Amino acid sequence: MSLHSSLIAQGRWYYTVTVATAGIGAWIPFVHASSRLNEPGLRRNAVAYGAGALVLLGLSAVTPTDANGDPQGTFGGVLSTVMAMLAIVMIVMACLQLRAPRQAVYPAPYHPHQGFVDPAVGNALAARNRRDEARRLVASDPSLARELMIGRPDYKRTYHDGGLIDLNNAPRGTLASFLGITDEAAGRIVAQRELLSRGFSSIEEAIVFSDQTGADADILRDRGVLLPR
Repeated sequence: MSLHSSLIAQGRWYYTVTVATAGIGAWIPFVHASSRLNEPGLRRNAVAYGAGALVLLGLSAVTPTDANGDPQGTFGGVLSTVMAMLAIVMIVMACLQLRAPRQAVYPAPYHPHQGFVDPAVGNALAARNRRDEARRLVASDPSLARELMIGRPDYKRTYHDGGLIDLNNAPRGTLASFLGITDEAAGRIVAQRELLSRGFSSIEEAIVFSDQTGADADILRDRGVLLPR
């Protein structure tokens, strides 16, 4: 894979554009991610970084410079310092805030072992990889995970989470049908989470409190995820 293909396929261009433009182009990745994920927070970030870019360009326009383009005088030096500090802050903040949406737009691809040809096993492992990726997104950015409706197959959505089910929020029927557990077992999950103001704090807590055993406990460990209530 060429450097250009790697930057595009893995979303690294988000960081490249941000750093190479000294923060002025930091709004571009947020616009792209917002168009793919339809996340209001990303649109707000795009507007904020766009405003920051205008400030940088405005400061650059009014900074007095000499014939060589260097800042001239005390006023020019102050404006140059302000621009540099603002650019650094924008670059650092944008790179940190782009981590979660980049992973959502460009999830890590599944690479099967050499010689592996069984499509059923490949699909299962790819789904597992998706679940791991979605869980990392839930841990790093719960609000984005909620916008993507991770763990909620009962809603229309575009993000593929590998078959995760939100044990804290999914309705009883969804728990039963998508996890393949009995309606009674799903009912125990719903009943126990209602006793907790913030829902379950861990998958093991959900298993113990709702008295899940055997295969049902295993499926909750494999497919369960917890978003805040």
